[in-house]
Amino acid sequence: MAYLITKTIRGRKYYYLARSQRVNGIPRIVWQKYIGTAADVAQRLQTHHSHIKEVDVFEFGACAALWQIAKKLDLPAIIDRHAGKRDQGVSVGTYMTVAAINRCVAPTSKRSISHWYRRCALRRLLGVSPSRFSSQRFWDHMDYLDEDKILAIGKDLTKQVQAVYGLQTNTLLYDTTNFFTFLSPYNPSDLARHGKNKQHRDDLRQVGLALLVSRDGQIPLFHWTYRGNLHDAKVFPVLVEKLNGYLKDAHFPQQDLTLVYDKGNNSKNNQAVIESSPFHFVGSLVPFQHQDLLEIPLPRYRKCSQPDDVTAFRASKKIMNVEYTVVLTFSPKRRRKDLHDFQAMLQKRLDQLKEAQRMLAKKPSARRSAFRRTDGREGAVRKLLAKITQARYLSQVLKVDFRKTGPGEFHLSHHVDQKALRRLTQQIFGKTILYTDRHDWDTDAIVQAYRGLRWIELAFKQMKDPHFVSWSPRLHWTDSKIRVHAFYCVLALTLANLLKRELASKGHRLELDTTIEQLSQIRETLLLPAPTKGSGLILSRLSPLQKKLYGDLNLQELRGA
Repeated sequence: MAYLITKTIRGRKYYYLARSQRVNGIPRIVWQKYIGTAADVAQRLQTHHSHIKEVDVFEFGACAALWQIAKKLDLPAIIDRHAGKRDQGVSVGTYMTVAAINRCVAPTSKRSISHWYRRCALRRLLGVSPSRFSSQRFWDHMDYLDEDKILAIGKDLTKQVQAVYGLQTNTLLYDTTNFFTFLSPYNPSDLARHGKNKQHRDDLRQVGLALLVSRDGQIPLFHWTYRGNLHDAKVFPVLVEKLNGYLKDAHFPQQDLTLVYDKGNNSKNNQAVIESSPFHFVGSLVPFQHQDLLEIPLPRYRKCSQPDDVTAFRASKKIMNVEYTVVLTFSPKRRRKDLHDFQAMLQKRLDQLKEAQRMLAKKPSARRSAFRRTDGREGAVRKLLAKITQARYLSQVLKVDFRKTGPGEFHLSHHVDQKALRRLTQQIFGKTILYTDRHDWDTDAIVQAYRGLRWIELAFKQMKDPHFVSWSPRLHWTDSKIRVHAFYCVLALTLANLLKRELASKGHRLELDTTIEQLSQIRETLLLPAPTKGSGLILSRLSPLQKKLYGDLNLQELRGA
């Protein structure tokens, strides 16, 4: 905080605003501003409000904090090194950094980004006119980046993140997701394809995103944009091949590096790929495929150090013809959640079966509309019943009897096998089966490594949030621009998680959206006209938390920028 000091020069007192902080443990004045004599101060206090006609408000806190991190990483310069644009006008790195910060704070279309930029502190910090951030300028500069350049930028940025923040990078978390698009079916995009969408929009074309993040701080270190119709198991071997050279160029200790991934990547081919790579791994298995492990009684499990309610059983087993360390975990909390989710899904399917019974009670001529464009014939009904009962574990619990009883007449009945439901609850719900080639790790280390995947799942969830660090809106329709869009969205996640990591080191345990929201409420207010030259820019009133964030991030250093 600033305070008032006086200096006596040739017998006269002059007043200054000053700010101090400790430098090498010693208090030093690091900033001061001349105010004037006592008469000057008195006159200013008397006339301070009389000249103010209007105010202009700019978002400061979040933009300034993220720009500060981008400068620490030298992000614009890293991008410019590979973009290939001559040194003229606003650089490609500046455009991409502004786009990434916009994704973090207030995601907009390229058409609206100029208006957003006009109302935030980046306008002052960068000194670039808002007119330079038109949608056409953004699109022109996106064309400077292709897939190879994005990969090269990623390598340099990963090295810089390690150098500046000292990340622990011996355990990396890997997962994939997809994002639906509104591209026309006639658009020639190769990336946007129909597939199983994780947001249940199978009717739309989608784009896949593979992401590798550090277990320390959940910082993105590698990403790959791929066709939306590729299954996770098909993406995995391509990614491992790409990672081999990528991590070597980024100076990673490959021989001691462990990849953590989920069971969606399991196959004999993928296991051969990971075995022939320099990486160790921690993965998981489909529980019902290993009945012998599920039948091990819970009293043989041993308590884990974290979290408190998890117990584990360790063994060795040959999986896909290789002997691995296997760890079974059990959590009562997870069992309750699994049972709740299954019962909710079961009730939904029971309601659908009751509706099917009601449809079959109609006359054959009335079933066409009831079955929604089917004619109510036996094949159509069986297809509908198969769709209703295809969910995981459902066939073990829900028993359906469907048969033809006469011309156009059918019998449909169903019941829940309570014994099977109890067996499912006891043997499968709440359990996870892990396997790894890290035979030297203790059980707690294996469990904690796999539990780290929840952080990358949260990262994907954050990218699907429309308010902060968001993938949407995505209004590009060519593959090259979709790749660049994915690039600055991952940059946004990188900047946001580094910001969260910095605050965590200062004792703040805030969720990412809360952090951005609180910082965004720190605003600069410009008094018009300014009472005196250079004195018209002041901060909005801050809450105690905002004051703490402001001080811990040293945002005062950007107030005089």
